[in-house]
Amino acid sequence: MYVEYAKSYLEFCQSIHKKEPEFSLIKGGARTILPPPNIVAIQQASLWDTLSNRRTCRDFIDKPVSLLALATVLYGTLADKKEPDNDSPVGARKFGFRRTSPSAGGLQATEGYVWVRNVEGLDTGIYHYLSEQHTLEKVRDLPPEIISTYLCGQYWSNNLGFAIFFTSRLDKLWWKYPHSRAYRPMLIDIGHLSQTANLLITALGLHPWLTGYFHDKEINELLDLKTSSEQVIFLVGAGHGSGSSYTKEVRELLART
Repeated sequence: MYVEYAKSYLEFCQSIHKKEPEFSLIKGGARTILPPPNIVAIQQASLWDTLSNRRTCRDFIDKPVSLLALATVLYGTLADKKEPDNDSPVGARKFGFRRTSPSAGGLQATEGYVWVRNVEGLDTGIYHYLSEQHTLEKVRDLPPEIISTYLCGQYWSNNLGFAIFFTSRLDKLWWKYPHSRAYRPMLIDIGHLSQTANLLITALGLHPWLTGYFHDKEINELLDLKTSSEQVIFLVGAGHGSGSSYTKEVRELLART
């Protein structure tokens, strides 16, 4: 029975390779090569302290974030690990690459777009992260509206140094999971990546904030998503701040009562 199950799985994998979707998404904008990640800083951070200190912050100050910090968060969250897959048996066909977070079917169907507002040494704008190259490609200049305009008025986001929009490539998911169950791994994949980004941001001494509350249509247009098979799902931002989960205005109102 087990051999038959394994055989049917291999046959299924072989059959879908005939319709393999385009793996790497290239937008075509001007490119910025990012510095290598600050691996030493992450290695020196205690895992338990990072887990304990992670807190969703809603009290940010307008202070620049280093380019090295942004590069480290993007690399640790979205980059190809570029490690040999010694576990693959001879004859097994692979699709794509591996990140630090698990992904359903190894599809890595999540893309990262970065709203860069206050990062040292990097022009403001909206960028797409090329995971296999650790490079940013420009999508467009920042719009005249502040970011909270797109995030349903969540004004504390306006002082973020940067924010990562996670989108899902549904064409990849539907390729291997051609039914409604594809939506489950979509959400789980982005949940894994969101937690990884939160921990990296915290380990680097910054404060994270995350949300799924935004204007989907406007952000999809802003990110220049070409087809309906790619959709924005979630956002993780980072910046300097007090670390408080409550805004200054909320704290002031509570102090009056």
